[in-house]
Amino acid sequence: MIVYVVVGISPATGLLWPKSCLTFFSRRCVMNQSRAKTYKPADFSIGGTHEMLLTLGKLGFSPEMAKQIKNPKTGRAEKIIELFSRTMVSVSGVLEIREEDLMIDAVDGKRTISEAEDVFDYHIDPGFKRRGITQKGKASKETHVITYDVIKDASLLQMFKSFSVDLDRLCLTQDQIINFCKKYGDCWLPYGGKNLMFFLFKSKEHFFVAGAFDMNSPLETHPNSQRGLGVMFNRLDENVCYPIDEWEHRVVVPQLIG
Repeated sequence: MIVYVVVGISPATGLLWPKSCLTFFSRRCVMNQSRAKTYKPADFSIGGTHEMLLTLGKLGFSPEMAKQIKNPKTGRAEKIIELFSRTMVSVSGVLEIREEDLMIDAVDGKRTISEAEDVFDYHIDPGFKRRGITQKGKASKETHVITYDVIKDASLLQMFKSFSVDLDRLCLTQDQIINFCKKYGDCWLPYGGKNLMFFLFKSKEHFFVAGAFDMNSPLETHPNSQRGLGVMFNRLDENVCYPIDEWEHRVVVPQLIG
């Protein structure tokens, strides 16, 4: 089976951006600069397969239907091609995939956010220490992660529940969150204190969400102003709705397969 998808072409901005930012700009390019490219099943990335399985499951597809999909008489393959002909995949209408080719390095799990002043040099929510959210995590290998845009007003619980999987599988350790922000903060964290990148983590068997943000604007230079990365947190079940009309929020979770 061959699937046709649309691949964006990066605009020539003339600016030197970190390599990890390039895909961001290619996804933002106008559609008339795109071209069709043919992919075979072997070309699917881990993240792409993850998204395919999530979406197929929500539409009622199951492993038992593999033979039906393979059989051209059933029309299942055409249905899948139609479904994935879009450039991004949504999760329950709340989240939409933004980038899948990001990697958190292997870490020993010993670092906690409250002590990561070298990374979060603009602000660390004092509540991390005040409420004792300082539990160290386990060591972890390199971890592929996927980032999503929040496309609908939603609470933190609605965002993470939209994946329809055990919440423990969506958690990162505090050390992994620190590593992501250190590695990608200059171009992936939303700019401004009200635009947040959400990470689910656990401390003392309770779920929390860290919200990281970037005060280093790539478009503005104010030498006398304080700049850097910041982080705050909330309980997962906090009854707060995060609007999208003026703010830009994102979610980072581990890839669930691979």
